[in-house]
Amino acid sequence: MRAFLHSRWLGTLEYNRAFRLQEDCCCLVRSSGGQDHLMLCLEHDPVYTLGKRGGAEFLHADEARLRALGATVVQSNRGGLITFHGPGQLVAYPLIELAPLGKTFAWYIERLLEASLDTCLELGVRGARIDEAHPGIWVEDRKLLSVGVRTTDGVTMHGIALNLATPMSWFELIDPCGLQVRMTSVLLETGLAPTSAQAAWVLHRHLAMRLGLEPASFLDFS
Repeated sequence: MRAFLHSRWLGTLEYNRAFRLQEDCCCLVRSSGGQDHLMLCLEHDPVYTLGKRGGAEFLHADEARLRALGATVVQSNRGGLITFHGPGQLVAYPLIELAPLGKTFAWYIERLLEASLDTCLELGVRGARIDEAHPGIWVEDRKLLSVGVRTTDGVTMHGIALNLATPMSWFELIDPCGLQVRMTSVLLETGLAPTSAQAAWVLHRHLAMRLGLEPASFLDFS
């Protein structure tokens, strides 16, 4: 049976609204019997998200400062610790039902990171690499892409955040993923950055290939 990856560009979406959309779309993916899988691609309004293991201790700004900056803090049920989502950053949420593919969660994480690396390399980031000890995409000691995933009734949720032209000042208020780490972006590494919608199309092609799916429709709903 042929299986397909459909992707949707949604523009800028508030974090909790995007989470509810993920939950609704997971039901649609399950109802397809393993034939149709979906990736939601978007940017978020400025938000710091905490993972299942927390991470509030790695946030170095009080509520008043965050409010003045136009940022919020949200508790998420994804894996990992604290991270930032905001303008200039591609956030991608693949909703993949693993059982019909006969694959494990560990296999999926490996393929997601490989597709993310493929995307970064196509965008011209030389030296981009996967770090197994600290999952994500790195350039030397600089972190370019973060990953945080979970499954809900057999369907993956959450996903990756790729810094395209994200202002690095947002990361100065946290220890990203609980690490003392420098963040970077495609813009800083190459001098150029595509829009998030353009980068989402690149990721769509690479993720479909890595998962063994047919790259089906990529539609703009922004």
